[in-house]
Amino acid sequence: MSMQNTFVLVGSILGFVSFAWNLIGVITSHVTIDVSVQQPVTNVNGDQHTTALITIDNTRGVTRRLHYAVLLIAPQEESLYVASKEFFDYSRLGSLRKLYQNQQLAEDGTHLLIPLPLFYRDNFTIGNNERIKQRLRIDTESLASGTYNVYLLIYVQYHPFRYIRWRVTSDALFLD
Repeated sequence: MSMQNTFVLVGSILGFVSFAWNLIGVITSHVTIDVSVQQPVTNVNGDQHTTALITIDNTRGVTRRLHYAVLLIAPQEESLYVASKEFFDYSRLGSLRKLYQNQQLAEDGTHLLIPLPLFYRDNFTIGNNERIKQRLRIDTESLASGTYNVYLLIYVQYHPFRYIRWRVTSDALFLD
């Protein structure tokens, strides 16, 4: 093999490795998510509201699609897994989006599920270097007193493999 062919072969291998490495990085990259709870604020009418600011950033080089996004409010002493079992059947994750399009309150008054269609229906995709924010009111009147976690969960499904990825972050909510 000549020196020129050796350089071509080595360059081809390095190019392929670089391409594969970047492809893996794109496939496995995450969006950046944040939820920030603002404890009761008095509006101009004298009413008090608790709000949550949800932010999703896509800082990777490709457009991302979210298949479902939800706020889950649950007692702070519960794990996410236990709290989410109030609403989710883990054997049917593919049907979550169809099941929960409206706010749901658990019978015990300590779990609240708030779908966020702005992120999965109204914004079909999140572009490269795009940030989407939403502030919404949390109906604290229906929740029992206590300390809660406000979880932001996003659900992404990769076709054709049916690979499902969850991302989660949380903030605290204090109700007297």
